[in-house]
Amino acid sequence: MFEEIVGSLLLPPGLNLFLALVAWVIWKSYRRTARSLLIISATSLYAFSTPSISQSLAALLPENEPPSLYEIKQMHASNYSTEDIPQIIVVGAGRKKKAPEYEFTDTVNQKTLELLRYSAYLHKKTNLPLAVMSGPNDKGATAEAVLMNQVLLDDFALNSSALYPKFDSKILSAEVGNIVIADAMTVQLKKNMIALLPKLESDKYQFLPYAEVLSLNHAIVWQWMFH
Repeated sequence: MFEEIVGSLLLPPGLNLFLALVAWVIWKSYRRTARSLLIISATSLYAFSTPSISQSLAALLPENEPPSLYEIKQMHASNYSTEDIPQIIVVGAGRKKKAPEYEFTDTVNQKTLELLRYSAYLHKKTNLPLAVMSGPNDKGATAEAVLMNQVLLDDFALNSSALYPKFDSKILSAEVGNIVIADAMTVQLKKNMIALLPKLESDKYQFLPYAEVLSLNHAIVWQWMFH
């Protein structure tokens, strides 16, 4: 109960309604202050409702705990037939642009490399097919999945069974129950906000306000504050 009250007052839209209420109460006596509160209330609510801020807030999320080898073996043994084998799909978490140590070419960043390393380990231990997929915010000339596959070849002597150059939520949510290795933000999107992906990915939607994005951003900050 305490967390709900504090969270409602400190985060939009509750914070914005509170500021507007204070502005209304003090309007006659402190009109300049009241006007400033109204401006802050409106602009902060707008900013918190736009996809452009979601990726920055994603850094507040705790690290996602990937499934363990034991959990994957149990899932594979109990849920899938030999004709219906899931994939290990590793989703990109970003790239390092024009890396000087690689002759100023793009490569995967440290987080993506960690995901690839763990995915390669799971693949070798389970023999499940390993696929790579570009992250939801990939905008490079060369698809992130291509860079990831190259790292698998060069560093782990593995070739992915499938390469998805564009992020595809339908594949991640397939009924076969693919094992997704991804960072916390991608997991959050996959589980709760699949419908938002077109707005989060497209530049033309970045500065338009949406109630669904407000809900997502609220959830991210809430998790950071209380979990």
